[in-house]
Amino acid sequence: FSPVRRVAYAVESARVEQRTDLDKLVIDLESNGTIDPEEAIRRAATILQQQLAVFVDLDHEKEPERVEEEEEVDPILLWN
Repeated sequence: FSPVRRVAYAVESARVEQRTDLDKLVIDLESNGTIDPEEAIRRAATILQQQLAVFVDLDHEKEPERVEEEEEVDPILLWN
């Protein structure tokens, strides 16, 4: 079951003040009426965020860094 009937998107040029190198995402969504299109986008964004969180949390998977211990040298043994 999917309440979304049709989705289309377009990427258009956008301008903010003097910057013209920006993009604007336009999403056209049609639902069957059981869900508001804005709510459908909100739910889809939440699902996408959860799926991409795997890539964001890679730092938690790192092995702990090894700390090399310096060997203790007995100064008496250094005398010839």
